[in-house]
Amino acid sequence: QHLREKFYHDCFPTIERLAMILGRQQNATYINKIGKNREAHDCYSLGVRAITGIGGHVFQGGPHLLYNYHTYYHETIEHFPKTEVLAIRTEYLWEDVNDLNLALGGNEQDINDKIQKHVNTFGSELKPVHSGLTREGKVILCCYLSQENKIYEDILRRAVNLDKLEKERYLRDGLYSDCGVIPDDGKNGDPRGVFGAAEERETIEQDNE
Repeated sequence: QHLREKFYHDCFPTIERLAMILGRQQNATYINKIGKNREAHDCYSLGVRAITGIGGHVFQGGPHLLYNYHTYYHETIEHFPKTEVLAIRTEYLWEDVNDLNLALGGNEQDINDKIQKHVNTFGSELKPVHSGLTREGKVILCCYLSQENKIYEDILRRAVNLDKLEKERYLRDGLYSDCGVIPDDGKNGDPRGVFGAAEERETIEQDNE
């Protein structure tokens, strides 16, 4: 509870502030009041631990950053690189669920109106939908989330229930645009994706040093 309060109040009251501190554009500290040691601590390390999912869920008050793409990817499809993937998009949740249900042998009555209208939003529809992140802020966060972005690319490219144009729209107009990266405009593109290819190049460069 103590660190969660420090995370939001002293260190990162906004997502833009988090990005700027991670990018070393701004600085902030917090005082750890637990125990006898009350020295000031750099908020940077706290931000890195939270956004990369290695700091548990104490900072953000929920498990969403801890249980990220990598957590589920490592437990499932990472071990089966040739296995087909079926994707369900949040913005088309029930349409995708219904389509997959039919494709797997179900019928139209399985996903009825009553089921589709059942929601538990915790009031999220009343909250602002824009992050307030600047262009620079998005790019900085993308750098720290490069592993997550690589996994997102892999899931999307392997999804057999989405067509090629839909996949390219999510990648080029969404992920790549937000992260400020320019994908290969070759005919087929790099099958590893922008972030997957970048990671492989970085590994090769490190091996050659």
